[in-house]
Amino acid sequence: MSMERKTKKQLVDEMAELRRKVVSLEKIIREQQESEITELQRRKQHFTPKKPLIDPLYVIFDRQYEYVNQTFEDLFGYETGEICHPKFDIMTVITPECRQAVEKTFIEGIRGNYHTCKFKFEGLKKDGMKIECDTSVIFIPYKWGTAIQGIIHNVSVPASINRFDERIRESRMNAVMYYS
Repeated sequence: MSMERKTKKQLVDEMAELRRKVVSLEKIIREQQESEITELQRRKQHFTPKKPLIDPLYVIFDRQYEYVNQTFEDLFGYETGEICHPKFDIMTVITPECRQAVEKTFIEGIRGNYHTCKFKFEGLKKDGMKIECDTSVIFIPYKWGTAIQGIIHNVSVPASINRFDERIRESRMNAVMYYS
């Protein structure tokens, strides 16, 4: 009823006012969405886990890898097809300096001298980078022998690399102090 009494100018003014309100509401909605996205990104930065949620897992039987999970692949840089291939030497992911000790641990476990054990070794990634690995293994009777199921709990850069980084930082600090 009231629309019939309004002039054309009044209706046009009303429409313009409604458009301004719609634009204003759309702007508020956009700002809220952007704020939510920013908040999610901020939370993601603060709560991003520093290590994978699933530790690297592997199963060795008859001197070859029977199983490795994706985290193990990502850690060492090999694909499952490469690692679980019969011609892949299980010691490839272990530095030459640590191979003898790891092999001795495996042999002792397979002989039944212990059922579980924890040890550290220096791993060797496909790209040649060395990493320190804390691992736990379980020796399980399997098929005609013993399987080794392992989990790598902690991975870090070897102390020698950390010491090198510290020397670089020290030399930079000395240079800054010298030029100050």
